Amino acid sequence: MADVGPEGGALWISPPDHMTLLAIPMDAFSVTEVITLSYSRQSNPQGDLQGMNHFFRLGTAQDGPGIYASQVLSTPARIVLAYRGSGGLVKDTIGLYQATASGWITDGITTVAQLPGYLVHCPC
Repeated sequence: MADVGPEGGALWISPPDHMTLLAIPMDAFSVTEVITLSYSRQSNPQGDLQGMNHFFRLGTAQDGPGIYASQVLSTPARIVLAYRGSGGLVKDTIGLYQATASGWITDGITTVAQLPGYLVHCPC
């Protein structure tokens, strides 16, 4: 959990074998928000996908899971996912997915960079 204001900020979690970093740029928020980033335990097989045991939740202190801040980001945040190995997963399917009631989607998520061992995403 971190207070993130107009100056921007970063939160990260690093369970074994991977890391998740949320980078919020300067001036993304006009007032301070309390942002949370937490590891989420889920079964690894997710239908046709596998999660590489790399599940997380974003939230605000006021609103609980899912970023529903009291204000909209004026500049997109970046999410960096680092991992030690793909475990035999198909490279073209490695990415950031959002869980919904109907399944896993990538709508509204742009991959900015994909290099061995890490991905950079912009939810924009």
